[in-house]
Amino acid sequence: MISNLIKRKIFTLLKVQYSNMLEYRVEIALWAISGIIPFFMLNIWTNNNLNESINISDVMLSRYFLCAFFVRQFSVVWVVFSFEEDSLMGKVSPYLIQPLNPFFRYFAQHLAEQITRFPFALIIAFFFFIFNPERKLDLLLKKLSPVKEILIVCRSEEDAIKLENSGFTVKNKIKNEITIKIENNSITSSLKTILNNFDIEDLFINEPPIDEVIGKVLIKKNYDI
Repeated sequence: MISNLIKRKIFTLLKVQYSNMLEYRVEIALWAISGIIPFFMLNIWTNNNLNESINISDVMLSRYFLCAFFVRQFSVVWVVFSFEEDSLMGKVSPYLIQPLNPFFRYFAQHLAEQITRFPFALIIAFFFFIFNPERKLDLLLKKLSPVKEILIVCRSEEDAIKLENSGFTVKNKIKNEITIKIENNSITSSLKTILNNFDIEDLFINEPPIDEVIGKVLIKKNYDI
């Protein structure tokens, strides 16, 4: 009997607070959108191949930043601001004479806000991973051009000769300038080896021309992203 009464009270309290939060659903949606910084960080990591330096695949990196997004969404607590405002406005005093601890009222308010935020967080994550053009373009470039050409300017011609004989695939060599080909999945480790073992003056990473990429797509239409 008593337990059923407590359950009804809890359910009613959550229902009332959820109805109140629905009135501010647009504001909650805007707060949810403001927490998409992890997705921007994901783009920075993937577009610069930074995950290769710590041996993490693109899938694992995406899962990590997706988890960071949801943790960021549901670790925010606004109850303290609501309690402060109610205290300053004198709204807490009537709560003290009611047969219910004010803690449960604010706790239900927090749960209702999280429940209201949850669908917006799911929609944001869904649209980001489905309609992210930069991510699709990055995957397309990796499929069409799995090898990058790197122009390296050595400080002397002797360094260029040593680099030429170090086991890398050489496209051409002119005096102290040498162009090598490196696969995308090993570019970070290869550049680290080159910079640590050779005296390099400058280097340039050449991306494939966009017209070449479009030509490959038109010739072979089996590049599904």
